[in-house]
Amino acid sequence: MSSSDPVPVCPVCDGTNWDFKGKQPPFLKCSSCSKPSHSPSEPELKEKPKRKRRKRKASKTKVCSLILARGGSKGILGKNIVNLNGKELVGYSIEASLASDVDETWVSTDNELISKISKAYGAKVIDRPSELAEDTSKSEEALLHFADNIDFDILVFIQPTSPMILPEDINKAIKLVRPQGKFDSAFTVTKEHWVPRWTASCNEVKPIEWNVSDRPRRQDRDSTYVENGMLYVTTNNQLKDSKIRYGGSIGVVEIPIHRSFQIDSMEDLELIKRIMK
Repeated sequence: MSSSDPVPVCPVCDGTNWDFKGKQPPFLKCSSCSKPSHSPSEPELKEKPKRKRRKRKASKTKVCSLILARGGSKGILGKNIVNLNGKELVGYSIEASLASDVDETWVSTDNELISKISKAYGAKVIDRPSELAEDTSKSEEALLHFADNIDFDILVFIQPTSPMILPEDINKAIKLVRPQGKFDSAFTVTKEHWVPRWTASCNEVKPIEWNVSDRPRRQDRDSTYVENGMLYVTTNNQLKDSKIRYGGSIGVVEIPIHRSFQIDSMEDLELIKRIMK
């Protein structure tokens, strides 16, 4: 401290006699009471707040979503990344998943371009072996491949061909499944009012579960639920034990019919483009 600097006053004993404090100038020490102080010519140093120890959280159920998006498609070339109103088809499912209660959003694909696009949307990617991405391959094979390589408690299987999926659809289905809910698995459905259905065999049609001579009225028949293929939720144990996407006790989430369409053909694509505009 220079002679021109004002002499600091000790806040304890009001003394003005100071000595250098060890090897850490500009800190000073009062000669009378040994109270340390800063030189007035230096900025006051603030003590860093002590970090609070974080309480250990209880073990959390890990929820992963998996979107199956292989490169091959017969109905529409490059279907999973086809442009739908300015966005790749797979992007709708990824964005819905990222905005939901899912912890990790994954895409299973055998295609490099789909992989890059999926990562650009924010999804993680698991490379699917080519033998699990053929025209005859079952979705369950890809689900089990994922289960063998990625750790999770609950799996949300989302099909990218249902672009009108919403985050709340995913959340409702998750809450139905253990441990939050009471079911072993769940999936989305659409309510369907009864209509007379027929089956064709050898160029002859026959009624399905109704009598031609006693045609029932629609109002007299119970409504039924149709599996719409938008999403499925299951537990790790249920998937590995049953080897299928759902099993045990099953819950359902009803989706309104105008959001239940799937894209499997060019006609479907054009229709959904108009609905979503």
